[in-house]
Amino acid sequence: MRGCSGIAVGHGGLQPVTVVAMTLVWAAIRGTFAATPQLPAPYEVFVRGDCELQSAYSAEKDTTTVQLALTPPGPDGSPSGASLILQARYAGTQPSGSPSDIAILALPVVHSNPTLERGVELEVTIELAGARSLRLFYFGESFGDYGFVPPGGEIRRVSFRLSVAELRALLLADRVAGRVMNCDFVLADRHLAALRLFALRIGVPDPRDTSSKR
Repeated sequence: MRGCSGIAVGHGGLQPVTVVAMTLVWAAIRGTFAATPQLPAPYEVFVRGDCELQSAYSAEKDTTTVQLALTPPGPDGSPSGASLILQARYAGTQPSGSPSDIAILALPVVHSNPTLERGVELEVTIELAGARSLRLFYFGESFGDYGFVPPGGEIRRVSFRLSVAELRALLLADRVAGRVMNCDFVLADRHLAALRLFALRIGVPDPRDTSSKR
């Protein structure tokens, strides 16, 4: 038995059972430190190409999910620390009317500052030509690694609810600036155009289009 284990050789006075136990513990420790550490998964498994619009139909639930990903820059044109994902669902393959509400998910981007204390508020300022700006404020529900955020835990995502009326106000905007997860952003023309396509896809017509009212 002493010739079978380095631990047995170094500790000849140990009982065979103790030697076997220590050998197994040592092997487990060596295996733990020798294994390649598993890095945490990205914040969310989402395709987050800027202005990417996706639709997916579920035959099982007979619902269509429409999703728009936005990665707007900061006020100075530099990358913002957060991105937005808008999502809406309707029954069947074609919308029969406007959805009850639209979900907005805020996520930190890959290059975001890991030391930034992320808030759970979303502020949006809508600027309209010839009118006073409109400020919208939302308090969201935050999530961490396991679906909740313990005190002092890292906020991985925050979800909000946007009404159809608020979406229509965004569609009328000439400029939209906001702040989410304590990161400032500005929607460029391409983001506003993508919002209009998203709205049309979920059954919310562009309020600027007066052709149907003639």
